[in-house]
Amino acid sequence: MEKEERKRMEELLCVLAQNFKAKDESISKRVTLSPAESRLLLVLLVSGHMTIGSIARKMDVAASRITRLVDSLVEGKYVKRKSDPADRRRLWVKLTPKGDEIADKLSLCSKDYYKKVMSSIPASKHGQLLESLESLVVGLEKANREGY
Repeated sequence: MEKEERKRMEELLCVLAQNFKAKDESISKRVTLSPAESRLLLVLLVSGHMTIGSIARKMDVAASRITRLVDSLVEGKYVKRKSDPADRRRLWVKLTPKGDEIADKLSLCSKDYYKKVMSSIPASKHGQLLESLESLVVGLEKANREGY
């Protein structure tokens, strides 16, 4: 990759990261949660009940951080914990009806955001964009696996 291409790629990825962060903050404000709390609710909406460890792996965050997020969400009555009958040290986390309602709202806001993004891109380029994003994800994952 040429120096100028690499520089442009770094700039664009930085702008993407900033925009995703802004989207997460904006959507989370609508439900008065932090972006991390909102993301955890969305993970549970998609995956159902999960252990602290599985949430931590899915979100790529330390289990201790997930424990603090879950504590906050339990206090707000968005999630509840349940001990595993087979192993009382293992805790399951699941959405409450209130948490399910908020997670649905977050999901809808996110879908609306991406609809708005895609509406600003010509429909004839949607397939090309998705293929490019898939290639980028493959390349990023490979670089992270192999080290750089």
